[in-house]
Amino acid sequence: MLGRRAEGIVNAGKFKRGTGPLEGANNAIKVLKRMAYGFRDFGYFVLKIKSIFPGRNLSPWRSLPDYAAVLKSGLWVPAFPGIP
Repeated sequence: MLGRRAEGIVNAGKFKRGTGPLEGANNAIKVLKRMAYGFRDFGYFVLKIKSIFPGRNLSPWRSLPDYAAVLKSGLWVPAFPGIP
């Protein structure tokens, strides 16, 4: 079992970075998603997600175009931005 995870274990010791900040960001987005249940305006939802992390210069949300979404399969941008 350790052999399959050897690369991740070595990287954890080498870079000394945890997943805490990422998990915190994901949790904040999930809470917002639960609070926004029923809203139809996807663009507004994206803006709310972007507003959760103000002042973060390295935030990946700054570079997203309007009406874009991050999915497990990658970045999704609709063909017609005015129609989500």
